[in-house]
Amino acid sequence: MASIGQFQDGRTFEALAFRKLGRPYIHHKLCTFPHLTLRRNSDVLQAYLVQHSYKERVHRWVSYHPHTRDILALHAAYVGDLHLLECLHQSEYLSPTLLLWDVAASTNQLPVLGFLVQINHTGCSSRSIGWAASQGSLDAIWFIHNHLTDRKFDADAWEFGVQRGDIATAECLIAIGAFHPNRIHLAAQYNHLELLVWLIDRQLEAFNNPVLIDTAAAYGHLEIVKYLVHRGFPRTVRAMDQAMANNHMHVVEFLR
Repeated sequence: MASIGQFQDGRTFEALAFRKLGRPYIHHKLCTFPHLTLRRNSDVLQAYLVQHSYKERVHRWVSYHPHTRDILALHAAYVGDLHLLECLHQSEYLSPTLLLWDVAASTNQLPVLGFLVQINHTGCSSRSIGWAASQGSLDAIWFIHNHLTDRKFDADAWEFGVQRGDIATAECLIAIGAFHPNRIHLAAQYNHLELLVWLIDRQLEAFNNPVLIDTAAAYGHLEIVKYLVHRGFPRTVRAMDQAMANNHMHVVEFLR
């Protein structure tokens, strides 16, 4: 009876909290990272782990609830819980294809990234630098760049970084060669004037392009349009047409 009493709804009493856990879906073709799911999982697991010593329980958890194996590993990488990650590794519960690099990079968990190098873990997608850039995790960007020299990373890292409007992130991406000339318009699109000024002041040849004023006008970013005109960018017909098409009459009035 004591053994039977240890279960409720097919779970051990101590693992009832696991019903609230969700499986984070991470894929290199997605434009969003599952921060919300990972944070919710962390809230549940952190509260649970404060009350229980989990070193001896890892095998029990995964034996009774196999779906928690990857959830626990992703949680450990996300919050930097090296102890839990080591327990999972010692029990051979770390899937080699689980994107732990991506998760650790998104929250700048350098000790976790170092551990993944140590155990030769290969779970890293082409978007890992992009996830790091989206959070301004500069140390993680450099770490991945220096340790995964044989990997190819997609062009979205620049877009994810520019969305932040963060000069330090942009500078880091340029330094590792992640700048893409065909995406020079993004700072204007996302209305990051300070970043755009910095990029143009660097005298990057790619930024001497009318697509900047066309994009700013299309999105109604008047201050950027004014700055570009001040810097000598021509008031293009396309910029006026784009502004008018999107009903940004304040931009049209300025460009006339």
